[in-house]
Amino acid sequence: TLFQCPVCRGYMKKTFIVMECLHRFCGACIQKCLRVGKKECPSCRVHIPSRRSLRPDLNYDALIENIFGDVEYLEEMEDKSIETWNRKNNMNNAYTARREIGISFQAKLRKLKGKSFENESSFNASTDLDFAALPSNSFPGANDNPNGSAITATGIRGVSN
Repeated sequence: TLFQCPVCRGYMKKTFIVMECLHRFCGACIQKCLRVGKKECPSCRVHIPSRRSLRPDLNYDALIENIFGDVEYLEEMEDKSIETWNRKNNMNNAYTARREIGISFQAKLRKLKGKSFENESSFNASTDLDFAALPSNSFPGANDNPNGSAITATGIRGVSN
């Protein structure tokens, strides 16, 4: 946290120091704050008269480089590890997974529409749709109802008539 920019929360790059309060920021972050927002320090809100109050902090940049090496490469590797962890733990993929299940469910129903049944009693949803291949909570809307009822292969579970 000592080497993170308080604005972007990334490692400081081309560090600038505010002379009025001695806070450090990424060069791009502090200049954008002064250009877009109020002319004050993002950390302590002390007034910054102009960009002339900013000074590059080359020693701090050298310190960060000595400790972490190439900061761009480090951030890239951290992003990849976070992305891998999210993918492994199905984070941010819930919508995609549910969508794929729904699409496969609809495809099976479309295939069944093409079949002709002599009478309705010959249609067995549990065998014709092969629900066993899907997890029990994977049917669209299976866990959406707060009173515990759910749509299953054989009907509606948890609803009493």
